[in-house]
Amino acid sequence: MKTEISEISWIDQLQHILQPNPEPTHSVIDLFCGAGGFSLGFAAQGFRAYGIDRNADAVSTFNANVGDAKCMDLSCDVLLPMADVLIAGPPCQPWSRAGKKKGALDVRDGFPSISYAIRVVKPTVFVVENVPDIALDHQRKHLDNFISQVGKGTYKINEIVMNASNYGVPQNRRRIFIFGVRDAKQVQISIPCSHHISVRDAIADTCYDAPENARFLTKKMDQYIARYEKASGCRLPRDLHLDRPARTLTVRNLAGATGDMMRLSLPCGRRRMLTVQEAARLQSFPDWFHFTGSHQSQLTQIGNAVPPLLSLAIARQVRQILMSTTDTSKCI
Repeated sequence: MKTEISEISWIDQLQHILQPNPEPTHSVIDLFCGAGGFSLGFAAQGFRAYGIDRNADAVSTFNANVGDAKCMDLSCDVLLPMADVLIAGPPCQPWSRAGKKKGALDVRDGFPSISYAIRVVKPTVFVVENVPDIALDHQRKHLDNFISQVGKGTYKINEIVMNASNYGVPQNRRRIFIFGVRDAKQVQISIPCSHHISVRDAIADTCYDAPENARFLTKKMDQYIARYEKASGCRLPRDLHLDRPARTLTVRNLAGATGDMMRLSLPCGRRRMLTVQEAARLQSFPDWFHFTGSHQSQLTQIGNAVPPLLSLAIARQVRQILMSTTDTSKCI
């Protein structure tokens, strides 16, 4: 299947393909919505989006670009609106191999809140995103408990590990998506695009120079990175390679001064960090998408997001499921 985003005009087409539909026909509630990457793909497919998150900057970003979000803590029994679809990207730290792996004992475990919300909202479809490690043997019990709580008899459950690079996102980002669909309907994600978008495709207008707001690495940072890569046994420098998709963008390698930080090597030999716009592009956010908050906060929002183009592929399939039912849409 041919991708909708051509190699030549990826940047230009990105600005249009994710524009929210001005006449929504369905509704979606987004838990742990962050800046709205997950919701943006749904908004482009005709969903009116409502978000909930405890981060005030992220909520402001969501409201400025996607829909209506409220700043609140989902650990409480909050009043939730009805919606056709419920989506959620809870914190991955409890399950990530880079974290402390506390699982259900981690206070950031968002699955109990999601389970409660599904029982209250009763969406036709729900989609939950997280790191694939949550499905590994030693953590599988918690995922199975979640599936049991939302009701195996009510929803047909599918688990799909998707790599964002297969859906027009210039980044290798593997995540698991847990789909729940009423009436035993299957979720069939469309065939991935055959052409991967490279870093060069995504930031061709800035990758060879230094934008006015660029932050260069210091000599001490270069020395630290050299020690880090030697100790880690890196065969290739961790600098971004322009002819391939980026490695996974995380809060740690975007907003933290670590040896694993995202960085570009310029023709002059100097290295610099990514700008907010470049990081957003590698997550497939269009340039018109405005992030609020401090520089660090904006990078954190980007690192936590579900890539909008990946969300768009999911939203297309979800919309087809809703259109095939005779139920009237719920309104937010």
